[in-house]
Amino acid sequence: MEEEAALFRKSSHMITVSRSMKNLIQQVHDFPDAGLHLVHNGLNPEPFLRAPASNAKLSKLSGLAAPDGQKVILYAGRLHPQKGILPFLESAAAVVDQYPNVRYLIAGESDSHTYGRRIDAVLARYKTLSKSVKFLGRVSREQVMMLLRIANLAVMPSVYEPFANVALEIMAAGVPAVATEQGGFSDLIQHGETGLLVRVHQTDGLPHEVDVAELTAAQVSLLTDEKLAQQIGQAGRHHVLTEFTVERMATSTLDVYRQALKGAPIPAAKSAPT
Repeated sequence: MEEEAALFRKSSHMITVSRSMKNLIQQVHDFPDAGLHLVHNGLNPEPFLRAPASNAKLSKLSGLAAPDGQKVILYAGRLHPQKGILPFLESAAAVVDQYPNVRYLIAGESDSHTYGRRIDAVLARYKTLSKSVKFLGRVSREQVMMLLRIANLAVMPSVYEPFANVALEIMAAGVPAVATEQGGFSDLIQHGETGLLVRVHQTDGLPHEVDVAELTAAQVSLLTDEKLAQQIGQAGRHHVLTEFTVERMATSTLDVYRQALKGAPIPAAKSAPT
């Protein structure tokens, strides 16, 4: 923490990837607004403009993932407390009660045996999940891209997310996205237009909690309203492929460098109070 504070004290310009990170830096380090620059990450769209596999392979994968023709909900990422996995599984149980014809695919591994046991406890509590949730373990980026091709929607239930590159990939693939309003998600997603956002409750001194009812309702709405799901998927794809390009990221970064080199130095951040 002291090394981080020293870095901010000695810097006159900083680049950050989301509004939430910008606000956090200003709150913690009192960094001058004029020297703090927001540059969103960009995505190379080329892999998402071509199929990652043949139609025959995708059809086979779809049959293996959802053998009874269920709709597929995908989660891709670490199984970690900040990723909101436990409330996600609770919402999955509620979704299955309302919409049984669904299959959850979870691509990722638990960070620890302790958290893995907490996941197992939730699965034991909701018996319906045993037939509706499949844990795939660690998968490659190429495999995730194939899974996106068969997914009907994807969920990102994080309670903390500076900037989710996986959200760019999900949206670029045209998959309707459900995410929390935390961190970088609110920079990427306009609720009801390019995705659906759900609240995270913040209580002083306690862990943040995803609103399970809202997370459930968002998934059900996209499962039951195919027109809405299609509109959001297409709008999200267009938004990412036009607004979150590598070219825009590079141009914005170069603009920061030019500003830093041509002007008088911006006062560095003040020392954080001890």
